[in-house]
Amino acid sequence: MSKYILTFEKSGYIRYTSHLDMVRLFQRAIRRSGIILAYSQGFNPHPKMSFALPLSLGYTGKKELLEIETREEYSLHDLKNRLNEVLPGGIQIVDAEIFSAGKTAASSVHSAEYLIEVPLSASMAEKAASQRDSFWRQDSIFAKKTQKKSGKTIEIDIRKLIKKFDIAIVDNKIIMKTIIAQGSRETLSPELLLSAFFHFVDIPFDRSETEITRCEIFYRESEKGSETL
Repeated sequence: MSKYILTFEKSGYIRYTSHLDMVRLFQRAIRRSGIILAYSQGFNPHPKMSFALPLSLGYTGKKELLEIETREEYSLHDLKNRLNEVLPGGIQIVDAEIFSAGKTAASSVHSAEYLIEVPLSASMAEKAASQRDSFWRQDSIFAKKTQKKSGKTIEIDIRKLIKKFDIAIVDNKIIMKTIIAQGSRETLSPELLLSAFFHFVDIPFDRSETEITRCEIFYRESEKGSETL
């Protein structure tokens, strides 16, 4: 048995493919590539393949992570090339590495870096950017969140979940670059951060024109989650 982490890009129209369909897509691609996955034991065996952190519908992903366990050992070059030959446009394996950690990648994820582009008028963009420091210096940043089970809307403090936050203006767009908590222990969605910031600066924005890219997932304590932007 061998374990690997595959880093892949998800872009273009395929970013509107749901997580469940992505699971099926990769299962089919792996079968077509001839790579033999290992299976779990028990009455309902399933292939040992899992995404470190599902990507929200419509988001672009630059360095998404897929963990697989195979029955045979493969070279990293072979894994990458075999899969890229059968994957559809918009999905590309950009890296492969042996994964020897005792935990799964999914349980080791602690944060992720996002790039968020919001079209605004020149004056609104300047206003938003000018209030970045005031927003960031707050001891508490409150956002409204709807609970999935109860459907109730509650107010939560997301300040400790924002690791890094920066803003630039490019061609009448606000470009946010942020590292936020993500994973099984604690998590913050980019949508909630967006809502909190634009509520703070008192500027309306069009979510349908907002582009969100997940640039990287951090799944080891030694990785770049603590670096400055």
